[in-house]
This record gives sequence, structure tokens and C-alpha cells, in this order.
Amino acid sequence: MHIEPVTLNPTGILSVTSQPKGAKLFLNGKQKGRTPFNQQITTGNYELKLELSAYKSVKDSIRMNPDENKNLNYTLTERPFLKHSTAYLFVPFIIGTNNFFGISPGIGAYIHNFNIEIDIPWHFRWKYYCYNTGGFSGIHTYTEGFPGIDMKLGYGFILWHHFRITPQFWYSFIRYFVRADYYGNIDYFGPDMCPIHAFTIGARMELAIAHHIGFFLTPIGQLRIKNETLNTYTNIYTNIFERTGYSGTFEKPNSVGKGFYVQMGFYFSI
Repeated sequence: MHIEPVTLNPTGILSVTSQPKGAKLFLNGKQKGRTPFNQQITTGNYELKLELSAYKSVKDSIRMNPDENKNLNYTLTERPFLKHSTAYLFVPFIIGTNNFFGISPGIGAYIHNFNIEIDIPWHFRWKYYCYNTGGFSGIHTYTEGFPGIDMKLGYGFILWHHFRITPQFWYSFIRYFVRADYYGNIDYFGPDMCPIHAFTIGARMELAIAHHIGFFLTPIGQLRIKNETLNTYTNIYTNIFERTGYSGTFEKPNSVGKGFYVQMGFYFSI
């Protein structure tokens, strides 16, 4: 009877630890376990890889020799919550002195810290008063927004791996209708009569809650409203005055520094 000799491949002991522990361990692309890892493996060359959520992957080339006890330890580096280049969606609310409330969902991106955003403002509510010479409110006007567009350019500064501030310059185009309520009478002026062209400045401040979600707040100050907008509102008020015989003074949108508001909500990055 002939018995074939059994050839055993030489082996060694591989021990791998990591800080923090629990990282997936791959050898030549196949997962073998998690750290701390201690197993007998055949000799040869291996591509070792460690993966752990929220941490950068670690790669290393190792060689296992016969009867070797190889001990390896790796310190994993946490991935930053905020990236210099990323895209994101955001859903903010708006509240302030000249915008009672509104929402403006949009998209944005950072490209090597340069920032661009586009959002669609909806359901703004502005309020302006007209006063008579006696000092009490004679005519109220309310404007409510149809969808428009905000376009923003900025540059982001990551001050901490959870926090970034981005000064922004805005151009806004919004279509409104105006409801004028004067002495119990109500008139409506359609959005084609009431376009808003405004220039604003703001500072987007974001706080990362996790790697793909965070909270942001953007204080915004109105810088300028184009003269065409001011003339449109003047014509609307003139129209009201002609109908009512109203002779008092009124406050209209001003071309410099009229109003302050805040955009705030959550963003979701990729």
C-alpha cells in the first residue's frame, strides 16, 4: 500500500490591533475578521487593509515568513466631517424683519472651498405700512411670494472639523403678488406687476452633526433693491391712493439696508 506524503504549507501567526478597535481586516481583498485579530495564516505576501466607519482606511503590504509571529498595530485617523469639495441639499426656513416666514429648498456645492448655491424661495410674506398724517395705520400691504430664485457665491473657511463659515453674496429674483387692505377694501396686484430684484450679503454657518448631515444658519442683510422694484411699488401705492383719495405719507422698500432675516435648516451632503 502506497501513501502519498502530505505537504503542509508553512505558516505563521499574524496579530493585528488598532486604535480604535473593531476595524474590518482584509487580506488580499477578502475579509478575515476584525481587530483585534490573531490567526495562523500561510506564509507569503499579503495586501492588508483596515476599514472602520468614520475613519480613513489603512493599507499595508506585509510578508509572512515560516513560523513567524508578526505583531502589527495601527492608529486610525478620523475622517473630517466637513470636506473642501462636496455637494449638498438643504431645506431651510426663513424668518426676519421683512420676511415673516418662508421656505427655500435648494442645492449647493463646495469646490476647493469655493461655494455656489441655488434655492427656490416660496411663500415669503413681507409687510409694509402706509401711514396717514395722523400717525395711525391707514393702509396695510402684504406681499406673498411665488417661486423665484436665489443665486449665491461664497468662499468657505473650515474653522474646526465640525464647523465652517462661508461669507456669501446673493442675487434674488422673486415674483410677488400684493394684497392691499385699505379701510376694509382689498385689492390684488399680480406677480407680473411685482418682481423683486434684490442684492444681499450673508454668512452661512454650518455645524456638522454627522458625516452627511448638519445644521446651518445664515444671517442675511439686504444690501440693495433695484430701482425698478421701488418704482413698481410706488406705482401700486399711487394706484391705491387714486382710488381712495388717500393723502398721507407712506413707507416703501428702501434701496439701502432695508431689513434683516435668517435662513436656517438642515443640509444633507454626499
